[in-house]
Amino acid sequence: MAKKAKRKYSVQTQNRGVSVFYEKPPAYLVETPRKQRASTVAVSRKYAVAFVSDAKSIATGWLKTFNLENAVAFGLPEVDDRYHIWRVPLLRSGTKERIGEIVIDAYSSLVSADATTAPDVLEARLLGRNATEKFARNEKGKAHQMPISFVRNTVILGDSEQALLKMPSQSVDLVFTSPPYYNARPEYEDYLSYESYLLKMRRVIHNCHRVLSEGRSFVMNVSPVLIRRANRNEASKRIAVPFDMHKIFIEEGFDFIDDIHWVKPEGAGWATGRGRRFAADRQPLQYKAV
Repeated sequence: MAKKAKRKYSVQTQNRGVSVFYEKPPAYLVETPRKQRASTVAVSRKYAVAFVSDAKSIATGWLKTFNLENAVAFGLPEVDDRYHIWRVPLLRSGTKERIGEIVIDAYSSLVSADATTAPDVLEARLLGRNATEKFARNEKGKAHQMPISFVRNTVILGDSEQALLKMPSQSVDLVFTSPPYYNARPEYEDYLSYESYLLKMRRVIHNCHRVLSEGRSFVMNVSPVLIRRANRNEASKRIAVPFDMHKIFIEEGFDFIDDIHWVKPEGAGWATGRGRRFAADRQPLQYKAV
């Protein structure tokens, strides 16, 4: 391959008018020093535990106190600058199964005994996992499937609170309901007060807990409601129904999993009939997980 000709440039002297050609000097690359990494929140706030390595070192020392350093591995430690703590996830060694976490005070570098998973709990989880597999397995090594409900498909017309009492315990695999939103529509105004409405919902949720199988889900479609003002001298009032429902679910023995936003299309609004709803958009399912 022929070498590329060297570029030249001409310089004319002022006195003699002679043109002299020189080889163009090579361009020199001046390497500027890299911009230093911006200080982290931990450094800027002058935490005693400023880096991930520091958090892991403290967590390792805590595990050695209980002889758990070989059975437990670490996930990625993260600083919680809101509470000025480090959270160090604890994993079963050799797996990605999370079994607890160590919480370290970012200023004092001390392990928080109250917020950290107790050593006996870690030991119980480690022993329990070794004793029984996550899924029960048969002789061929295949995982057993979750049992399906033995109740036949049935349509019941009646009050949910009373109808659920006639169903056997742990016989339902999923509950999905959209209860009346208190007084969102004229036909819903059957309750003497908002408290009586919540009491009715609690009874239904309580009975649903009895008929649901272990580990099954309860999905409720609910929304805030607006109590309209009676006259111009009063103000309307908005009630956050989902927050009260959440409190009832927790008190009745349910665990919160996640919320789902129902994103309706432009123009759907509070449709008084299904016709208007589907005239705006004919996609019936529009759920967006958050």
